[in-house]
Order: sequence, then structure tokens, then C-alpha cells
Amino acid sequence: MADYINPHTITDTNGNYLINNDDPTSGYIVSDNNNDRILIGFDKDGFGSNNDFGMKISKQGFDVKTASNSNLIMSSAYNMLKIIATGTGVITAPAVGDVSYVDVTHGLGIRPVVIAFGYPPAGGQFWGPDYSTSFPVVFYGLTAGLYVYDSFMQVQVSSTIARFSVSRGSSSAAGAVGTWTFQYYIMQETAV
Repeated sequence: MADYINPHTITDTNGNYLINNDDPTSGYIVSDNNNDRILIGFDKDGFGSNNDFGMKISKQGFDVKTASNSNLIMSSAYNMLKIIATGTGVITAPAVGDVSYVDVTHGLGIRPVVIAFGYPPAGGQFWGPDYSTSFPVVFYGLTAGLYVYDSFMQVQVSSTIARFSVSRGSSSAAGAVGTWTFQYYIMQETAV
């Protein structure tokens, strides 16, 4: 807990500074008492050429003022994806040769990044609803002793919706029949 505060410095009870702004050539610095780890505010050209203001955080053991980009956890000099929506949904497996889908409206006006994971119905040969895989999900069923393409789960993205679909192949394997569950993360670049 800090016991001394002035407009420029916050120190701990041992006098070690935690937040400091005594250096006119940099913004506010947050220290872990071993290294300066967080810089918020001014850093001459510290966020790219002619870009003097921002925020950056260094990895443990590195001084934020001198750390290379590879030793930073984050820097506002670079664009970042931010999760703007997340959720789950279900799709009932269609008949063989058909497609079922669920639309999730995001209304962003741009095509965002979507990361999704699918959970097939129980009854698969090697995995079931306790396991997931990232999209696209290809499900092979066992038919007459051979593994045959049975189902395919994917996501397609437009500027207004993310469409999650399950298509059934020509296989009649029972492992893909039932309810497919999906989990999704819609992300947007925030520093556009």
C-alpha cells in the first residue's frame, strides 16, 4: 500500500517507487521494484516514428523503457484484436446431403475475425461432446469398416452475420446425427 503520494510519485512503505513521473522525457512508469514494467503516456518516438503517446508493458525482467518489441507483452503501437461478442449455439444435424445453419448477427459493417469450436454429437468413434476442435470440424464416421467423410462444420462471415453450418456428406454413419454445439468468439481490430 502506498504511504506517500505527490503529483509525480507513488511509493511503497519502503520508499520504493511504484508509479513515477519525475522524468520529463517519459510518461507515468509503474515498477515492480525490480524493473520499470508499464509506461503510460509520453515516450519520444516510443510508439513508432512521430508517435510519442501510448502504453506499453514489458515482460518480467525487462525495463519497459529499453525493452525490444519482442520483450513487450503489449504495445499500443500495434493494433490488437479485442473480443466483442462470444456465445454458444446448437445446430441439429441435417439429412445426408443437406446443410443446416444458424446465423449470429453482429452488425459491425465489416467482416470480423471469428474463432469457433465445435462439439459433435455423442457417438463418434474417437471423440464426442467432451471434446472440441477448432473450425472447420470434419467428422468421419465408420461405415463398413472404413472411415468415411460424414459431416463438416464451418463458419462463414459477412459484414452483418456469422453463419455456423453443419453439412452431411454421403456417409450414413450414425456418429454425426444429433445436435452439434458450437462456441464462438467474434473479434475486431480495435485500433482501426
